[in-house]
Amino acid sequence: MWILQLRARSKAAEAGLMEGDEVLAVNGYNCKDVSYDRLMTLVEHAGHYLDLDIIRYANHYIVGLYTFINNTCICIN
Repeated sequence: MWILQLRARSKAAEAGLMEGDEVLAVNGYNCKDVSYDRLMTLVEHAGHYLDLDIIRYANHYIVGLYTFINNTCICIN
C-alpha cells in the first residue's frame, strides 16, 4: 500500500510520513496485498500503540526503511 496523499498537519505528516512511502506492516500485520479499507481498519483499531513499517524510495531506489511507533520515527536502514 502506497501513501499517495497526506493531509497537511495530520498526525501522519507530523510523524514524518511522506507521499510515496510504502506501508509494509501495521503492528506487525503484513500489508503487502491489503486494500485501503483494510489498512485504515488496522490503523483505526490500533488503539494507543501504532507501529508502521515503511519503505521510502527516491528515483526508484530504496533510500530508507523506517518504523514509526506512536508518532516517533526510528530509521532502521
